[in-house]
Amino acid sequence: MKLDNLDQLAVKSFEDFIVRKDLLNLFRTYSIPTYVIESLLRRHCANTDEAELQEGLKIVRNQLHNQAVTPVQFSQQNVLDILNKGRAFFTLEEWKDFLIRSVGMEPTQLSETAKNVLFVRMIPFIERNYNMIELGPRGTGKSHLYQQFSPYSQLISSGKVTNSKMFVNRASNEVGFVCNYDLVCMDEIQNFSFDQEDGLGILKNYMGNGEFNQGKKSIIASSGIVMLGNIDRDVENQKKNEQLFSSLSPKMKDDTAFMDRIHAFVPGWEFPKLSTALLTNHFGLGSDFLAECFTKLRNINRITSVSSRIEFGAALSYRDTKAVNKTLNGLLKLMQPNPEEPISEELLEWAIKVSLEYRRRVKEQQKKIRPTDFENTDFSYRLGENGIETFVTTPEIHN
Repeated sequence: MKLDNLDQLAVKSFEDFIVRKDLLNLFRTYSIPTYVIESLLRRHCANTDEAELQEGLKIVRNQLHNQAVTPVQFSQQNVLDILNKGRAFFTLEEWKDFLIRSVGMEPTQLSETAKNVLFVRMIPFIERNYNMIELGPRGTGKSHLYQQFSPYSQLISSGKVTNSKMFVNRASNEVGFVCNYDLVCMDEIQNFSFDQEDGLGILKNYMGNGEFNQGKKSIIASSGIVMLGNIDRDVENQKKNEQLFSSLSPKMKDDTAFMDRIHAFVPGWEFPKLSTALLTNHFGLGSDFLAECFTKLRNINRITSVSSRIEFGAALSYRDTKAVNKTLNGLLKLMQPNPEEPISEELLEWAIKVSLEYRRRVKEQQKKIRPTDFENTDFSYRLGENGIETFVTTPEIHN
């Protein structure tokens, strides 16, 4: 393997915390999550010497074969200090590409819009109570991150989900997924239903305020809700002519209050179908290390340091502004995790545009259902006291 500039930066900045991502392909036959395998690869194969690499691979193969796998715990070191020190060696664009390689994709094979899809997919890991939906064609890797990347994520496959597993078991008082994970991913949301009639109502309330009731007791949780679904009909036709939520169940697709609780609508059709060409064979951060960094970033706030520089337009409601700020906070933490470092104008403007576009996509669907209540969807922003008002749209409107 020939190291490119980004690989050299990775080795220089994160020598003990990187993994050559193509090595994962050697162990895909094992039914073990990516973050566990990469924990072993990071310990035994994080080097560029071929002889040492082959020796390390033997150790990894032996441990997996004997099921002697114990993921490294990072409690003895401050992972964010390591992340922040390493981040300082990268420009913004280099860091974007390095993050993409860290989740196994090759940035040179992705468009800018596809990269944005991948970044927003990461936000539920680092932003508390973040609710997003991604709809698009099959085979674009929508669920991969939530299934393989982190021990702090719970993926639920399509079908019925019980109130007791999701929220609380009233018989045992044992709390469910939303209290035990950083995010809960509901895959193939178009086929989802709860075992009890009030399940969707509890979910909607939880998405709105981060709590649910157990009898007279209110339980607060910080898990985000990620909803993934397939658009099986002609995507281009649906983007032009139909309400994008139309593939969901009747109780979801026409409920504008439910939609209002979604912070971002990720355009899954902007991400290509997975192929070997999209998978990177370069260095990236080990999934086990990055997952620990992401869960620690949930305690960091970057929006307060930039809020005085931003003025949103009159079309944004209170819920719109809240949603945009949550996406914005997530993107800023992702790109500049060090709270001691200022947020550049370039980073801030990019993050604002993505945040507004992904929330406006929700608002446009609400407008199709109740045009008189959601008439004004012309999202805009100004940067600085004398900034020019800039409007942000969604590409499918112009198609």
